[in-house]
Amino acid sequence: MKKILSLVTLVSLLFVFNSCKDEEEIYYEGDSLVNFDKTAQIANVILNNNNADYLVTYGVTKASQSDNTVEIVFDAANSTAVLGTDFTIVEGTDVLKSGSAVGDFKINVKESAAKLGKKAVFTLKSNTLGTAPFNKKVEVAFTLVCPAATFPGVFSVKNVLFGTYDVEIVAGTVANTFILKDYIETGFDITVNFNPLTGEVSLPVTQQSTGYVNGANGVIFIKPAIDGSRGTVDFCNKIMNLRLSYGTPGGATYTSGGATSYADVFTGY
Repeated sequence: MKKILSLVTLVSLLFVFNSCKDEEEIYYEGDSLVNFDKTAQIANVILNNNNADYLVTYGVTKASQSDNTVEIVFDAANSTAVLGTDFTIVEGTDVLKSGSAVGDFKINVKESAAKLGKKAVFTLKSNTLGTAPFNKKVEVAFTLVCPAATFPGVFSVKNVLFGTYDVEIVAGTVANTFILKDYIETGFDITVNFNPLTGEVSLPVTQQSTGYVNGANGVIFIKPAIDGSRGTVDFCNKIMNLRLSYGTPGGATYTSGGATSYADVFTGY
């Protein structure tokens, strides 16, 4: 047995079953108005890749019943980035098709601008759609990220159920995956998915065995956080915040201290 579940944790550990609650869907009854779905967005550029494309996303309050052309407008006065020097607008016009509620524009960000942490502010324009009174502007921050290949190594992990210990992280054989070697029990590795540009991390949909047997309840499994949250990884500073839940072979989820979704935090040496 590689890790020992603390007695306090074990005593407080209960089961809950995943349940779905019907939520009343909200409909907007007014005109279809354009707005940015997120007013703060991040365009990452991988170190030594020179540049990277980024999709600036937007939406409408209600899907339109016809095709509409929407433009992105650069707000130079409120930006630190310079158009043509720090970035270019690759696709500045988007045709929002009938029935669609989301769209995007493509920009290309230079690595030099990401190193300096430049920011670009944009607004929206359409001759056929009005503008919503909210989310009228978006600030896109240019950020430099290290290649994922620099991340693997030995880490100290603060595991919410099993305490603090060291674990080795290696690159997976499948693209954009890390392997947590012998994460809780020897011989039981855990696969983690990551996005090399955004730094988002998550667990595969299929739950994975930790190898740890919790008495009559059987083996503890690790699975994506049931609250839907995703984790993050900082390749440069070798820090990973992995959001997850622990469960049983039958699909129940462990809860401790009232929580069913946790964050295991990894810090590289």
